[in-house]
Amino acid sequence: MSDLQVFNFLNVERKLKDITWQAPEMSKLWRYNLHYFDYLNSEAGNSNSEKYHFLLSDWIVKNVQFQGDAWDPYPTSLRIVNWIKWSIQGNELNSACRESLAIQSSWLSKRLEKHMKGNHLLANAKALIFAGLYFKGQGANKWLHMGCEILEEEVEEQILQDGGHFEKSTMYHAVVLEDILDLLNILGFYKPCNYIEGGLSEKLRIKAAQMVTWLKSMTHPNGEISYFNDANLGSCLNLSALYNYAKNLGIEEISHNQKDSIDLHYSGFCRMANDNFSALLDVGSIGASYLAGHAHADTLSFEMSLQEHRIIVNGGTSTYENNQQRLFERGTKSHSTVTLEDMDSSEVWGAFRVARRANIVDKACDMHGNPQTVRSSHNGYVNRLPGNPVHQRTWKLDGNELLVSDQVKSSSCNEGVARFILHPDIEINILKEGRLWSLEKGGKVLLKVEVIVGRGEMGKSTFAEAFGKIVTTLSIDVFLQAGRASTRFFY
Repeated sequence: MSDLQVFNFLNVERKLKDITWQAPEMSKLWRYNLHYFDYLNSEAGNSNSEKYHFLLSDWIVKNVQFQGDAWDPYPTSLRIVNWIKWSIQGNELNSACRESLAIQSSWLSKRLEKHMKGNHLLANAKALIFAGLYFKGQGANKWLHMGCEILEEEVEEQILQDGGHFEKSTMYHAVVLEDILDLLNILGFYKPCNYIEGGLSEKLRIKAAQMVTWLKSMTHPNGEISYFNDANLGSCLNLSALYNYAKNLGIEEISHNQKDSIDLHYSGFCRMANDNFSALLDVGSIGASYLAGHAHADTLSFEMSLQEHRIIVNGGTSTYENNQQRLFERGTKSHSTVTLEDMDSSEVWGAFRVARRANIVDKACDMHGNPQTVRSSHNGYVNRLPGNPVHQRTWKLDGNELLVSDQVKSSSCNEGVARFILHPDIEINILKEGRLWSLEKGGKVLLKVEVIVGRGEMGKSTFAEAFGKIVTTLSIDVFLQAGRASTRFFY
């Protein structure tokens, strides 16, 4: 950002003088990003200290206290942390900024997002801890202990036994992991007291190590996160930077090899892998029952890489606006799984709502056999379609091939399609119409796809590389015959 008053969020650029801090014509998420002040801690933030001081002062003057998006608890939490991070890096805040920061912290302490919980409440607690350490006095001590109490409770609930975050989004998992690393960093910097330094810090260290291990297990060999539930690239810290951050704090993953297969049972995912294939499978029910705002109808979807090449993907997330694009991206058709009767496996609605949900009713894993096999079934269509259909999917990984078999167990004949969405870099060459294709990249054949059971067609879908950035991509759509389909990926 060479001009400090030109902002680019969600791949949409605007000048502050044209939109003002309230930016009424922009999306809510864009406005939130404007008020986060993440840009303070970029390279420009430390090299243009005087100009950024002006930006902070301008924000204070032109945002009426306690009104508008700027003062919602979540952007307030991120802004508190960013102002304090910037300050302790040597950019001393003036008296007006310190006074505003204290007011923001006090305001936040009375408006915690306990009704929402999840990553929002963790962000609230993080901000209170930062403010409690930064300031001195009775009020600061109250913020510190309030934040620590929330954090202790929430990390136990939100970080599952396999290290996954309970909202089951790789993107938010990375965001929460960065939050925990930031907390370890500032606790080590201030060393507030034996209880916090010894008890809470040690708990956070254990959780951080588990989270690093989980994230590496759910990452493709090219270093990109997988797209399950709300996820895209560019909305979390670069993974290499995140892992280096953890390493610099003395956090090492428990054990990890990207060629290892693993059943992440508690978060509902599996990784099947060998020397060439990496397949990441969603074989779990939707995340925390009371917090499904970032959930998609993606049960039994999967993503696959051949060595460093991403092949099969889910569609990702380009918007949080309550519109048709949001509904499509959360829907089953935007994922590499089976859709029955053009219906979503879980009833996603609004921008962040889910009604009746798909639950796993059967699961079996043999991650060390030959072939490796994972089988899982969900009941998302039961009581919603004739015949109470249950979708069962089986993956078999054996050397140079991955076989994906689908069966719909139903007393009626339900129309269904198994959709395999291809990464935008992948091209298709038809070898036998409806039956056999080669998947290519840059003119080089990577592997072939054969429909063994069912009728195959080439289709189109979309892939959200980031918020506000959608590209068209191809898919292979396999229409079920007598409730069955079987598709082989091989080289």
